Amino acid sequence: MAGGDLGPFHGVPFSVKDLLFTKGIRSTMGSLIFADQVPAEDAVPVHRLREAGAILIGKTTTPEFGHKPLTDSPLFGVTRNPWDLSRTAGGSSGGAAAAVATGQAPLALGTDGGSDSHPGACCGIVGLKPTLGRVPHVHQADLFSTTSYIGPMARSVARGRRLLRRDRRFRSP
Repeated sequence: MAGGDLGPFHGVPFSVKDLLFTKGIRSTMGSLIFADQVPAEDAVPVHRLREAGAILIGKTTTPEFGHKPLTDSPLFGVTRNPWDLSRTAGGSSGGAAAAVATGQAPLALGTDGGSDSHPGACCGIVGLKPTLGRVPHVHQADLFSTTSYIGPMARSVARGRRLLRRDRRFRSP
């Protein structure tokens, strides 16, 4: 409305797995230990999506420190499969997968050592594990270190690809 340039993701809502830092918003890592942690800065991909005009609508549940193949948290409870509540949404990005599958946002950021693709398959969406270094991950607070990757989650391959490739600045230098 002000006549300025719009970013490539202007107005697109997205969610972020609770392992990733979000400036001014609690980043608990699913743990009581970090229940009140509020980072002073965004994780690099969160920052870049915001710069590109995307709108962060919320954080999604992860098991404590992302260390399970299902999604439950002592802080936020169990995330169920949106298509069958008797089944798991997978883990550890099950909250992100369930949010995308139910249409809460078309895109999400998860983390993967297997944790984007597994919940993606459980919830019928796309979870992509990019190659190490493709997406900057400087706030690795867990024990997975260099085996933890930040990846896109979406309802289609095309949307996931767009999140990963549309804004070339999303890539590592």
